[in-house]
Formats: sequence, C-alpha cells, structure tokens
Amino acid sequence: MSPAGHGCDDAGVGRGGTRSGETARTITWRRVALVHLAEAVVVTAFVRRWSDAHGRRERSLRARAQMSDAERRRIASDLHDGAVQDVAGAAYAVAALARREDVPGDARDVLVDAAYRLRQGVRSLRSVLVEIHPPNVQDEGLATAIGDLLTRVHGRGVETTVESRVAPGVSPAPCHAELLYRVVLETVRHVLTEPRVRALGVDLAVDADRWQLRLEDRVDPAGAPPPASAPGTSRVAARRVRLAAVARAIEAEGGRVVVADGGSDGVIVRAWLPRPVTAPAAAAAGRVATSGG
Repeated sequence: MSPAGHGCDDAGVGRGGTRSGETARTITWRRVALVHLAEAVVVTAFVRRWSDAHGRRERSLRARAQMSDAERRRIASDLHDGAVQDVAGAAYAVAALARREDVPGDARDVLVDAAYRLRQGVRSLRSVLVEIHPPNVQDEGLATAIGDLLTRVHGRGVETTVESRVAPGVSPAPCHAELLYRVVLETVRHVLTEPRVRALGVDLAVDADRWQLRLEDRVDPAGAPPPASAPGTSRVAARRVRLAAVARAIEAEGGRVVVADGGSDGVIVRAWLPRPVTAPAAAAAGRVATSGG
C-alpha cells in the first residue's frame, strides 16, 4: 500500500475512535444522571415519609396533650363542685354551731378547732386544684394567680407576701406569664419540702424592656434540714435543680433565671423575661428614627 493509503486508513480509524469515545462518554454521563435521579427519588421519598411520620407524631402528641388537659380540667371541676364545696359547707356549719350560746365551753373549743381545721382543708384542696389544673394566668392576672398559689405555703405556717409594681392593665405575653408563674410554682413546691422555711416573699415588676420576678425565702436556723436533702447539698443547689427545666424554657425566650444565696441559709430566685415592643411603641420608635435621620 502507498503511504497515502495508510494515511487515509489512519485518519478513518482516528475518526472512528473519536466517535467511540464520545459515545462512551455520553453513556457514562447518562448513567451518572440516572444514578443521581434515582438517588433524588429515594431521598425525596424518604424525606416525605419522615415528614409524614413527624407530622403524625406531632398531631398525636398534641391530641394527647389536649386530652390530658381536658381530663385534668374535668377532675378539677369535679373536686371543686364536690369535695371542696362539701368541706367548705361543713366548715361554715361547724363555725355556726360553735357560736351558739347553748353550746358548753369545752364543746365550743372543740368545734372552733374543728372549723379551723376544715377551713385549712379547704385551702389545701384548692391548692391541689391549682396543681391539677393551673389557672388561666392571662385571664386572672399574674399577681392574682401568684397570690392564690402562695396560699398553699401560707397554710403551712409560712408568712407570705406578694408585691406587684405593675400598672393596671399591663400584663406580660401569655407564654411569658405562664413561665413566670411556673417559677413561682416550682419554688412553692420546693418550699413545701423544707420545714425550716418561715417566710416567702414575691416581688413582680416591669420596666421599659423586661419583666422581673424576685422570690426570697427565710428559714429558721434552729430547724432541722429537710430529710430529702442529700448530705452536702446546699439549698441553692437544690433550688437550681428544681428550676432547671423552667430556666431552660425562659432562656429559650431570651430571659434568664438566677438562683443565689440570700444569707442565713435563705435563697433568692430572680427571673427576667424581655418585654415585647408593642405596635404603638414600635411606630413611635420608627417616627423618632425618621425625624432623627
């Protein structure tokens, strides 16, 4: 063969090889595209299933919470309309009987004591109602709800005070009111386990940008420590543990909870929550910024 012929054959082979390479690359890219498409389909199906399962779980939890709340409300209503009213009626009847002139002195003393104990029982039952189904803090007012809550420790001989430095008509956001109420509730629960506590004071205040709650208790130094406390555990540390869950919830809302030593083995709890800017305040701030610019 002539060199020219060989040259023609080599050129043909080169063109054929180029076409074969392009075909191979095209097939490879198609396979990669198909693999990615299959992966996308699988991932999409997985995400959809996970989202559906998550949605079902959320709906189930919400339904259970609603059922539990309805059941607690029913139990609280039955207690209030039944046992609480019966004991309160008995207390009034015994007190009225003790005031009768024809009752002997010894019997009168017994009846007076019985009436007092029945009234204490009514207070305890009402406190239990608060535990079972807390009040609607937004409707009743935070200071009022706190005062009702403190009746439980007051019935145990603990001196209680509530000071509210909040103007009428001013209230925290509903979720913030519930969190502040829970701080007091957990503190009350802890105080009930400590027989040395002799006084518990609550101070509620609000300024331009935050709500402030302060609780301070005082103890009897001569009293015995609570039997439930572990050796070497301070009251401050025990109170921090008690408030840990609500403290995390408050921190998630941009607030803070601090538990400190109040001296003489007392404990001080401080809680802060931001005060949302209302629409008129935000509009006024916008006007000030505009005029300043």
